[in-house]
Amino acid sequence: MYMEGEKSLGRKISMQIIEEFKAIYSIQLMFLVVGIGFVLLYYDSSELLGKKLLRECKVAKFLGKVYIYGGLLVYLALKVVIK
Repeated sequence: MYMEGEKSLGRKISMQIIEEFKAIYSIQLMFLVVGIGFVLLYYDSSELLGKKLLRECKVAKFLGKVYIYGGLLVYLALKVVIK
């Protein structure tokens, strides 16, 4: 299906994208993403619960967890696993 040159070109481009993302995603950005997750998880969800917005509270808790775990996992994947 693919010619050998096309595969290597696609791989080169994807590796360049990963290298750029590794350069951008620093520990400061990871702390920012995790901090946003904690704000969503604790502050926003309690505010929404106080206003009786139960569905929005569940969404805020879910997104907070996604931000926290996702921020940590992306950092670990980029800095430790992918070399």
